[in-house]
Amino acid sequence: MKLTVENLGPIKEGTISFDKPLTVMVGPNGTGKSYVSYLVYGMWTHRVDWSALVETKEVKNTIRSMRNKGGASVEISQESVKQVYTNNIEKIFPSIFASNFVKPKIGLSEDFVQSLERKLVDVLRELVRMKYRYKENIIIRFEQEINYGMYRRGKKSKTWFLPAERTALSMMSHDAVENKSKQWDRLKTMALSETTTEQDLKALLSEDVSKYPKAINDYIYFINDLIDLRRNTGPYVDLANEIEGLLLQGKVAVSTYGAILFTPDGADQALEVSISSSAVKSLAGLVLYLRHKARKGDTLIIDEPELNLHPNNQRVAARVLAKLVRAGFKVIVSTHSDYIIRELNNLTMIGTAFQDESTKAELLDAFKERHYHYDESTYLDKEEIGVYLFQDQTITALPVEEDGFEVPSINQEIEQMEEESHFLFGKIEAQVK
Repeated sequence: MKLTVENLGPIKEGTISFDKPLTVMVGPNGTGKSYVSYLVYGMWTHRVDWSALVETKEVKNTIRSMRNKGGASVEISQESVKQVYTNNIEKIFPSIFASNFVKPKIGLSEDFVQSLERKLVDVLRELVRMKYRYKENIIIRFEQEINYGMYRRGKKSKTWFLPAERTALSMMSHDAVENKSKQWDRLKTMALSETTTEQDLKALLSEDVSKYPKAINDYIYFINDLIDLRRNTGPYVDLANEIEGLLLQGKVAVSTYGAILFTPDGADQALEVSISSSAVKSLAGLVLYLRHKARKGDTLIIDEPELNLHPNNQRVAARVLAKLVRAGFKVIVSTHSDYIIRELNNLTMIGTAFQDESTKAELLDAFKERHYHYDESTYLDKEEIGVYLFQDQTITALPVEEDGFEVPSINQEIEQMEEESHFLFGKIEAQVK
């Protein structure tokens, strides 16, 4: 899916495609990466109400034509389909951004709109065939097909967001569950009381109105639900265990009261996440998601995977991104880390070399001999990566070659720092002499 945005936070205009298994957003702070992440998450998790489109004059004329011509269909204008979709998304901008002032203009790619149009024609044929019986059921089924299938990730796939605020949010898991229970008890008590008015209930429910963007709010819900999620075991337990071994050197778990716990390797006592390392706070949510919630075809949006990680672990985090792609996830990340970018370039070079089987076997042997931490699942094909630079109020696609990609703003900063270091070293050396 290709998305064009205008007047989105600091972005005046820009286009970004999410068709690749891995999308990397890079650029200085305050250039709009989080805005795009929030927007995409909101669009991909929002259930669009298509009933308005089914009731339009254009659609009714199409249905009439289908009846008269024995099932033949008439073209429905793509503009109508696009308008209903964008109107739906615009209505939830306040929820997506937790603000009434962020009102971007969004543009959808032609192939995306065409796929919506084809699905609409299919459901109209079904309505005609059933002579409008079970109309509501058919429309609901259509909405489900659109909302599950519009990004071609599978009917059970979901989109999950790991926000930059996760370090603090992970520590509130137990408190969040407790507060949620208290509010539910208050709501039940008030609902059962004969003296409770509608205004009283509205006042209580208004307390739950989020002050956070939808992506962050949904992560809080995820933390709230850990007490129930911990009973589920998904197909990616091994990947969760591998991340624990590679990055955390310990085990993440959820207590019977919903609190996140961490047991360091070799320790007998589990620690509350609040007194665990910042790396544990940063990555506990990802581990628990993969262990208990992830499903095949899911999309993961990760804001700053390098958060609170030492440079060597930032490189490991880049390899984890490759493993997620290899496991079938669609991954979208925003990053400032030169270590992650350089490691992604290494992984791209490995992917290029792996195309030759003899070179692949030779490399795998060399990795073992040199104790490099690469294996068969840590590589990226250059065709799997889309890289976008956020800068100067726009979004620019960066080319990805066999040896990876370059980020001008980061390279310039590194060169500037090296130049200043050489200058200062020269001054000190001259002073010593």
